[in-house]
Amino acid sequence: MASRKPGLAFGFDLPFAEQIEFFRQKINLPTAAWDDITKSAHDRSWVVAGATKADLLDDLRQAVDKAISTGTTLRTFRKDFRAIVAKHGWTGWTGEGTPEGFAWRTRVIYETNLRTSYAAGRWAQLNDPRLARILPYWRYVHVDGTLNPRPLHQRWGNMRLTLPRDHPFWQTHFPPNGWGCRCRVTAVTGPKDGDATAPPEGWDAIDPRTGEQVGIGKGWGYAPGASMGDEIARLVKEKAAKLPERLASDFLSSVAARPAAATAMTPALREQIRRNMEGPAGDGLSAGVARNAALHVVREGIRDGAEHLVAFDAVTGRVIERTTSGAYGEVVIPPKTRALLDDKNARTILHHNHPDSYSLSGKDLDKLAYPGGWKVVAHGHDGSVYSAERIVGMARHIQRAHSAANAAVIENSRLFRVETEGIRAHLVNRALAEAGVIKYDFTLSPSLQAMVDSAPATYDRLVADAVAAIRREIAK
Repeated sequence: MASRKPGLAFGFDLPFAEQIEFFRQKINLPTAAWDDITKSAHDRSWVVAGATKADLLDDLRQAVDKAISTGTTLRTFRKDFRAIVAKHGWTGWTGEGTPEGFAWRTRVIYETNLRTSYAAGRWAQLNDPRLARILPYWRYVHVDGTLNPRPLHQRWGNMRLTLPRDHPFWQTHFPPNGWGCRCRVTAVTGPKDGDATAPPEGWDAIDPRTGEQVGIGKGWGYAPGASMGDEIARLVKEKAAKLPERLASDFLSSVAARPAAATAMTPALREQIRRNMEGPAGDGLSAGVARNAALHVVREGIRDGAEHLVAFDAVTGRVIERTTSGAYGEVVIPPKTRALLDDKNARTILHHNHPDSYSLSGKDLDKLAYPGGWKVVAHGHDGSVYSAERIVGMARHIQRAHSAANAAVIENSRLFRVETEGIRAHLVNRALAEAGVIKYDFTLSPSLQAMVDSAPATYDRLVADAVAAIRREIAK
């Protein structure tokens, strides 16, 4: 079965409570055209252009809700969309009649709702007063994998535009800033050397073609979720209030740019990294080479709160590249490493850090689906380490298997009423390993290990159910 092209960036791809809550508070609103409502009105309204029947709107809404809350793929959403259209006999919708039109329309509905709900959830999290006191500045991060990136979006990212969170720029330029825009915002303590501390001249000029400020797509000149004010931000506070003080601090920090726990490369952390690299996670490189890579990404990540990457060719043992996108949650794969991943004769090993100290995400595992992808290692700032290695013959299943396992863990964690915040990705990767899709080795920090040990039978059940979901998906 054909799969989508693996991603060219590392990053988190799990839904979070504020994102889901933002979407679910919307009211169904029948509309004839996409611009019947504009800008912040989308914060309160669920619309699909041309969908005017209440039951049709509701079924479409449930399909998008499933995509947001369980992480289902565009492929799954397209199946749901096709079934809903047939069920309601909906005709005349934009894109109907050709495979290209169907692909375009379903992608627009799927990606727009996922990205705006994500942005709204982030707006709520980053505006929490306790976070704002610690991290009062926001930085624009350009993330655009297209061949033709938007020049102004790219410029704002390249200049590392870093502004106070209450700067008027964010009211109109908080991404996404157009159809398909994947840019993000990360919170930081303040500008660093080389950061731009003011928008470029003319940033607020109006483009007569769109009626928006320059660089912003028509209808996108607003901050998703900003009109919700304290309503969604309340969810962040309520969630933190239910946690012990230490866990609350970790939670609030994990949604911003850097964790509170690790502020320096301590001797204890250095020693833990050394031990980690003497185990399976460092296999494939000499202990010294692996240790130096691990120390580099963690040290630099603690320094600036961003993800860093060191890429190796295990055939030669040579370092290919060291890089960072300067962003929390993602690091874009640079050209030399991309070429190595595309080389079937290579054995690419990627070491990177996770400031939140969570396990490998689906985007991380994507790298094993490349011809030259062999091993991906994530180093937590708390001394944890997670390593996934390719199993010959299973690479083509990784993406679909991960999606199935992730959805199963999310669904069953609600059923069993067990907390998976911080270990969900770990449980998913355990399931992938038990199903024979990847080889997975790990060392958990004491706090994460204590969480797993608090309900081992329940977490084992989550993993077993996820393994079953993986096997069903692979058998299709």
